[in-house]
Amino acid sequence: MTEIEKLLSDELIDTAWGNDLFGENSRRDVINKTVLKCASGYSSGSIATSIVRYLGLVKPKKWKLTKLGKKYLYTVFVK
Repeated sequence: MTEIEKLLSDELIDTAWGNDLFGENSRRDVINKTVLKCASGYSSGSIATSIVRYLGLVKPKKWKLTKLGKKYLYTVFVK
């Protein structure tokens, strides 16, 4: 199990995802880009936003990363 999978398991992502489709992008790729957009001050689509909020990466009422979201972003792009 990789470090990123320890933070967010595939089962949790599958639960949050439901039946939504994002073309050829992998689920983790969509999550990674959405978290990066949030950290950079850009908005994202409502479904992707709902998913990262459900996963606890973004604060429920604000478009800011949680502690888990910051750790996830760092782990994705640094390691």
